[in-house]
Amino acid sequence: MKLKIIFIYFLLICTALSCSDSDFKNSSEIFNNELDNILKRTFDSATVPGTSMMIKFKDGSVWKKSAGFAFTGSSSEDGVPMNTEMQFRIGSTTKTMIGTAVLILADQKKLNLSDNVEKILPGVIKYGNSITIESLLNHTSRLINYTNLEEFADIYLDNPTYPWTRNEIVDLFKDSPLIDFQAENESFYSNSNYYLLGMIIEKVSGMTLQNFMETFIFKPLKMNDTYIPASNFLTGNFADGYIDLNVNGYFEPEEKITSQNPDAIWSAGSAVSTLLDLSIWLDELMNGNLISSELQKKRMDFNCHVYGAPEEVLYSLGLMNQFGQIGHTGAVAGYTTIMFNYKGNSIIAFTNGYYLSPEEPDVPGLLLEAVVEMIDKD
Repeated sequence: MKLKIIFIYFLLICTALSCSDSDFKNSSEIFNNELDNILKRTFDSATVPGTSMMIKFKDGSVWKKSAGFAFTGSSSEDGVPMNTEMQFRIGSTTKTMIGTAVLILADQKKLNLSDNVEKILPGVIKYGNSITIESLLNHTSRLINYTNLEEFADIYLDNPTYPWTRNEIVDLFKDSPLIDFQAENESFYSNSNYYLLGMIIEKVSGMTLQNFMETFIFKPLKMNDTYIPASNFLTGNFADGYIDLNVNGYFEPEEKITSQNPDAIWSAGSAVSTLLDLSIWLDELMNGNLISSELQKKRMDFNCHVYGAPEEVLYSLGLMNQFGQIGHTGAVAGYTTIMFNYKGNSIIAFTNGYYLSPEEPDVPGLLLEAVVEMIDKD
């Protein structure tokens, strides 16, 4: 009898408090207004054409919204609104994919991370005997960064569809002395490392980079809107990219830079994706279903400090850990991207405007900072 009375009393309390599943809000509902405000104030603080952000909370709920335009015409009436389904160039976020491709090949016993470059690409670079695949992955190779060289940057910005060949790109850095100011086991971020990794993937697999990534990564994960471009032009439902060439802080229709030679940046940062696909990809990076548990453990061992960054910014095998945020940033002419997992929450954002001046706001970075602060105070 006492148990029955207690049970009835419990039911009465639940009824009085409207205790039903429909009364419990998920994270995307709880934070909706705050995220709306974060997106609005961050976008309003800049002049980029458009931006999109997606948060996949650890409870599985999703928030995603856009602001601004994917294409700017001669007036605001001509513009096409940005939306969260659009594709965009993800820049160096590509490195997380290239790094995974190399680890897949290691699992397939087609290469070892301790192999040197000379063994796989004989005669391609001067110091190939002293540079291992692992040192390319974690940026400890001491190779210069070819995209920082004037002979590349001047052409790339002036004529983004300039017909670079891969040999021309490698010629920019193949004979250069190795960097001598880098501490032992310290990452000096260099796009040259990942350009060589793209060549290694093709050499070892016998496939084009596009086909390898499609076969072993994009198709298995159903990342249907992600690809490595094989031509100057993007396909699908994409947002145009713009660059502030005249450094006046604004983006004009004639500053569109969507079309680019695919070999200019290639395996260092040319992939195209969407917010949804990057959320799928970030889950994979955290779980490591495509690679062995041994290599996943090694990938999550962040033991290389990034040169010039705060001591809390670390690099592993194609993956970054900055202040407990695991993922990668991406910047390529016309677009900037962030993709990070923080405390089990996925945070992905991009904008289709690229400032040349470092004094201008980094919109995806500011969005990341604000969302992390929101999560921490909850």
